[in-house]
Order: sequence, then C-alpha cells, then structure tokens
Amino acid sequence: MKTHIEKIALVIVSTVLSLALAEYLVAPLVLSIRGQLSRSYVLLSVAAKPNVLVDDTIINSQGFTGDVLSEQKPSHTNRILTLGGSVMFNRRMTERLGLSLKRITSIPLEIQGGALRAHTSQDSLIKYKFHFHSFNFNYVLIYEGINDLWMNHISPDRFEADYSHARPWYRRNIVLNNSVVARYLYNDFLWSRPTCDFENLFSGRNSYLRGGPLPSCHNGASFRAYDSFSRNVKYLIDLIRADHGVPILITFAFNVPPNYSRQAFQADELGYVNPTHYDKWPVELWGAPSYVKEGVREQNRIIRRIASEERVLFIDMDKQVSGTIRMFGDPVHPNEEGVEEFVKIITNFFASNGLLATNE
Repeated sequence: MKTHIEKIALVIVSTVLSLALAEYLVAPLVLSIRGQLSRSYVLLSVAAKPNVLVDDTIINSQGFTGDVLSEQKPSHTNRILTLGGSVMFNRRMTERLGLSLKRITSIPLEIQGGALRAHTSQDSLIKYKFHFHSFNFNYVLIYEGINDLWMNHISPDRFEADYSHARPWYRRNIVLNNSVVARYLYNDFLWSRPTCDFENLFSGRNSYLRGGPLPSCHNGASFRAYDSFSRNVKYLIDLIRADHGVPILITFAFNVPPNYSRQAFQADELGYVNPTHYDKWPVELWGAPSYVKEGVREQNRIIRRIASEERVLFIDMDKQVSGTIRMFGDPVHPNEEGVEEFVKIITNFFASNGLLATNE
C-alpha cells in the first residue's frame, strides 16, 4: 500500500514539475522566439505588438497608444483612458486629444489609448478588467459600436454571448487567464473557427466585400449581439466606478448616405474626404448597408438609454457629427477634419463640465 501511495505521489509531483517547467521555462522561450514580451501580454491577448508604427500611430511599450503609465499614479495628476476600435485609434486620436486637453488644465495629465483597430466592446471589457483597472484612471471615454456588428454574422446555434465564437481570446476562465501554455493550446489547437464567421464572411475572391452574394450567415444571429453590447457597456461602467473613476459614454458617429453604393464609394462620388485613402473601407466590411444603419442606430439608442438610466456622463457624437459627410473618410472613420472635430467636442465637454479642474 505504501509503495502504491508513493507511486501516486511521484506521478503527482512529476506532473506538477512538468507543468511548471512548461509554464515558466518553455513558455518564456517560446515568447522570446515569437517576439512577445511577457506572460501578462500573452494572457491579456488584446494588446497590440509593442513599439511599432501602425500607419501614423505609434504603439507604445505597453501595447497601446499615448503615454506610458506607471502602475503608481503620480500625485496631483489626472489620468484619462480611451476605449473603442479604430476610430479612437486612427490618426493619432488619443495623442491629439491629450494635447488638446492639456491646454485647458494646469494639473498634470496622462492619457492612454486602449482603443485598437477591429476591437469590440468585449475587447474593451477584457482590457479594463484584466489590465487597465490597476492604473487608477480618473476618466474613461467609451466609444463602442460598429465592430460589435460583426458578431452577429454567425449561425444562430453557434452564437456565444461573450463573442467567443469569433475570437479565441474572448474565452475566459481561471485556467486560460493564468496559464500561457493553456492559452496557446486553446487558441492554436482547441478553439475551432466557425465555417461562417466575420473574417471568412468578407475575405476571399467571392466575398460579399468584393461584390459576391450575401452569405446565409449574414446577421444569422438576428442582432443577438445587442444584449452582449449592452451588458458589456454596463459592466464597464460598474468596473470603472468601483475603481473610483468616471465613465463617459459616447454615441457612435457614422454616415451612410441614401445614394450609397459600393461602386460610388470606390469612385469617390459620395462626398467622403479621404485623398490618401487612409484606412478606407466600404460599409460592406461590416455588413449590408441597411443592416449597418439599423445596427448602429440601435446601439446608439442603447448608449443613450444606459447613460440616462445609470446617470453616466454622455457625449452625443452621433448627433453632432453624423450629419456632416465631409467629416468622414468612409462611412465610419473620421478624416483629418473629423478627428479635429472629435477632439474639439470632447475637449469642450471636459471644459464645460469642469472635469479637469481637480484630480480629487
């Protein structure tokens, strides 16, 4: 009996040692080969590759944009975080916003852009919950909408409320959150890509984006992502407030004119101003024009309702910008004039509400 117990103990000890060896010796070696900097970077999964230039925007050493932050916030300093997708990332939006806000306050200000291209409200929730919450932000700007519409392009039986049907890193649990080995195994081998997800939907020679037929899984989930979108935004608000920060909701500005067509868009005949074609995409990247218009309008109604019910500070960017097509380089991305208008509106909001008058 003793020998049997000893064998079991040996197996257990060997297993634990093997797992530890894989986790803390083999995994770091793989990280260095892949050019990834840390365990936390891999486990987070939603930061960009550090220290690179994406078009005109610098990714800092922490995998985001704007200021590099210490975990201990300097005294008498305001910190601002932006969350969202490409709109809050492109054309150095965060950097330009920081420069503008610094002109209206004498208190030191640090600003970091957590927004990255193609990210959804689920990405923002993951980033805040597992990373940004420890940086003691005073204000968090939340600009979500368009990219959540991708999540509906799935057969109804495959839709997951946490969007894990679309991207493996959306799946979170105690093992995946803490083990690099488990995360690699799940992402690369265990997670199965749906046969009709948003990436497959719009890629390839015969894709809808390139003029092909509308796939059967287009909005196969019948806008079920609305509930996830609402839940993610509310959860973000709760987390930010629990950290003694102030959330600021912003409706999504967009412009799809009544005479929109893919051909007219590609021929620059609609009134968008984007001479360099900077991150220029037809509305079909997100879905059929009618689907996108219905989806973004409903998401803006959700944002307005949450702002009212939760008594959250609120900027109606949709109301102020959407009607002016010359502010856009495509249906959803502001151009140079549009970015200046975004920065002006947000800066005026902070100034008129006295938000940077104190850091208490």
